[in-house]
Amino acid sequence: MGAGLFIGVGLLAFTCMLIDSSLGMMYGTLLSPVLIIMGYDARVVVPSILLSQAVGGLMGTIRHNGYGHADF
Repeated sequence: MGAGLFIGVGLLAFTCMLIDSSLGMMYGTLLSPVLIIMGYDARVVVPSILLSQAVGGLMGTIRHNGYGHADF
């Protein structure tokens, strides 16, 4: 796996996360089919997307708490 492919998938994930943050949905709906069309196995794509959403949600929760938008 070349560096160009790694950067391309990273940019694709960033774009999908930006859409997800703007609309509040569609990260997995957009990224899953694209990665499967690119040739990745669905058994790898689905857990990867779920893990990345969990990490993104956790980081968002920590930042919102830090800014005072939420009180835990």
